Amino acid sequence: RNVVACSLDTPLGRIQQIMAQHHIRHLPIVENGRAVGMISIRDILAHQLQAVRAVVRRQKTILTQLEKQHPGITHIEVDQAGRVVI
Repeated sequence: RNVVACSLDTPLGRIQQIMAQHHIRHLPIVENGRAVGMISIRDILAHQLQAVRAVVRRQKTILTQLEKQHPGITHIEVDQAGRVVI
């Protein structure tokens, strides 16, 4: 009777909160009183991983451009203990 659900416009962060609060891994998506889909924690993790990979690609592009403009700028020296040398 009391099915926990979300709508198509529910923000992803809120969906995560609902799942955590109710200890569930799947959440029905309901529009106009009808189920139109299902979202899982795996869907959310896949989305987050894709977003992180996009950030890494952008950062890699920026670092490549900086290295072309200023050779050696992206090289980080570390000592024998693995600490960054300034």
